[in-house]
Amino acid sequence: MTYGIDFGTSNCAVARWQPDGSYVVPFDSANVSADWYGFGGEQVFPSVFGTSETTGEAMFGWRAKLLADERADAIKRLLNGHHYVTVGSRRYTSGHVATLMFRAIREGMRRAGAELDEAVVTVPAKATGQARFRTREAAHLAGIRTLSLINEPTAAAMAYVDLIRENGRFLVYDWGGGTVDATVLDYEDGVLIERAASGRTELGGVDIDAALRQAVRSRFKNHPSWTAHHARQFRLEVERAKIQLSTEEVVTILSPAGDEVVDLERTEFEHLVKDLVDGSMEPVIEVLSDLRLDPDTVDAVIMVGGSSRMPIARRTLTELLGQEPVAQELLDPMTAVGMGAAFAAAALRQDVDDTICVVTANALGTKVRDEHGASFSTIIPRNSPLPISDGRTYVPRRPLVSEVDVEVWEGDPDRALSDPFNQMLKKLRIPYPRPTPQADARFRLDFTYGEDGRVSVRAEIVKTGVVLFDDVIDVFEENEKQSDRAKEKEAIRAELEAVFGAVAASSAPTSTPPPTPAETSPVSSRRVPTRPVPRPPTYSPPSDVAPVVLVVDGSNVAWSGRDRAAGEKPSIAALSDALDALLATFPSAEIKVVVDANLRHQVEQSEKPLVENAVQSGRWLQPPAGTIGAGDALVLAIAEITEGRVVSNDSYREFQDAHPWLRSGHRMLGATLVGTHWIFLDRKPPAGTSAAQVVTKPAGAVAHALPAGWQDSGWKSQEALAGPRRRATEAFGPVSENYYMSPLDSK
Repeated sequence: MTYGIDFGTSNCAVARWQPDGSYVVPFDSANVSADWYGFGGEQVFPSVFGTSETTGEAMFGWRAKLLADERADAIKRLLNGHHYVTVGSRRYTSGHVATLMFRAIREGMRRAGAELDEAVVTVPAKATGQARFRTREAAHLAGIRTLSLINEPTAAAMAYVDLIRENGRFLVYDWGGGTVDATVLDYEDGVLIERAASGRTELGGVDIDAALRQAVRSRFKNHPSWTAHHARQFRLEVERAKIQLSTEEVVTILSPAGDEVVDLERTEFEHLVKDLVDGSMEPVIEVLSDLRLDPDTVDAVIMVGGSSRMPIARRTLTELLGQEPVAQELLDPMTAVGMGAAFAAAALRQDVDDTICVVTANALGTKVRDEHGASFSTIIPRNSPLPISDGRTYVPRRPLVSEVDVEVWEGDPDRALSDPFNQMLKKLRIPYPRPTPQADARFRLDFTYGEDGRVSVRAEIVKTGVVLFDDVIDVFEENEKQSDRAKEKEAIRAELEAVFGAVAASSAPTSTPPPTPAETSPVSSRRVPTRPVPRPPTYSPPSDVAPVVLVVDGSNVAWSGRDRAAGEKPSIAALSDALDALLATFPSAEIKVVVDANLRHQVEQSEKPLVENAVQSGRWLQPPAGTIGAGDALVLAIAEITEGRVVSNDSYREFQDAHPWLRSGHRMLGATLVGTHWIFLDRKPPAGTSAAQVVTKPAGAVAHALPAGWQDSGWKSQEALAGPRRRATEAFGPVSENYYMSPLDSK
């Protein structure tokens, strides 16, 4: 299997590549509440780990985001160092939590019927060597072999290449939950080459959320009396409001205590975040400057990441570059990185002929001192193609040398060494074989930067050729010892066994990466750390929840794009394709299809039996005779009873007085055919007609009568109306009695 994992700051996504394209595997969609449907949330796995105060249960993904009393999120930001987070009474390293997240992803995929043993994993373009190493290690400890670590913008470009297959120069702007990156790439005849990359590691959606919370909280008079639970609910309300403002002009935010409301307009929101948006453009300016590139020479601008969906971000980037980015309907900003990573996995496994060539986003060097003080001495420049080895010669400062301290630094040599952007990866104390005079102690320092993100260091005495040091850097902090790392790994393995009920080592990939020189001694089999730790939380599978109901106006969709005046007829083939696409987009939803009684008389003669078969088998519903408003009334009646969402391009003007929820902005999805792809977006129908035009009930008519068996009706699989029409080699489900996860090879 060829899988890609977008291990994001706010959300993760897993995709699988197949010869007919890459597909997202929505393995956590059953846990998405109705409030978060329609924003793309059903496709992703929130990067959240949490616990319950009462039961101690460990939660991951949507359950942790929506239900956990104590939680840790945005862990990826902390992988650039040895940081700690506290969840409940437990204290974890960032690498520990990342391992739990990877294992939760693997277990979620297993419940969905897929074994995720290896994958390409993505990292920010500006991720440091520490962050890359810790990401790889976390995946490995969780039982996932990392085929390669690739930069997120490069993965997005791979997804675009997989769709269009055209040579060109692309600029990728990737603004997600925690970071913003920009990368320029050239694609020609199957070879994708990174030309330049830049980014900011602490500028993303979480920063936008924080600014918005601060601005909105003060508008609630009773916020000083909010409890911790209220504060958690407020975080979710603000995040959802931010997402809604990408498609709506104004949103209403309800106080978590339920006693106040605040209206927030998009113009006000955009004024609040303008400085952050402007800051996100800096990496774009930098990569263009690095290449001395005119924006007019860029063939396509690709925007990905959740924060890139904000209209102000799209407008600002368009003004900066002088061209419109690729349509979001073609390349989903939330899932493009994962899908590109899956395509990269196919390239690495030689399932496709494409090749990826990457560059360094940061410079690598060491600290030197002269009469002016300490400075960054570059050994591997920024934007160097990987893999690469290079070195320089240095002279120790002491007259008689017994040992030398070598510091490995990563960052930007044009900045002061003390700038927070520059980070020391490792301090090495390298001994000489014997005390050596300064004139003979000159040494060459070589760095090797691999495509996998690993950094190797070699130090050799110039005069004698004696090798002083030659090793991979996999322990980063100066005071961190290899024995401590081994103990931490054993503690993580014990935690995985306790939380997930299986020893991590037993499920690790059989073809694991070879040990580095620093790991040649076997790891102790002792599972319990030397000092006692609180009992780890227990994990239990997610409980069943009521599925989201989507009520499809089948007649309306069948007429979509058809010209009645020109004599065209509704298309059952188009309706069937739309339903399959809807199921793939919302795999855990319960789909009800309603068609007018006269639809079978309107379609082509060859499609008439298909309509009759679907109705007779109960897969589609028709309104009972005499129902007011015919199929439209039945659609709305079912949606109202089930609190579902209507899928239609109709305005339902005459029904809006009776069903005011139609214009809430969250209860309707429009269905649009773009090329050969159906997309479904939130829509708010235009205002209704006057009361005089509202449908009234004639004598003897039945209002909102529901046909017998309507609750059992539904479009539940990708099959033709008269038999199979699509090959399904792998079905990811059922994941529970209420949910069906659709096959991914749907073409």
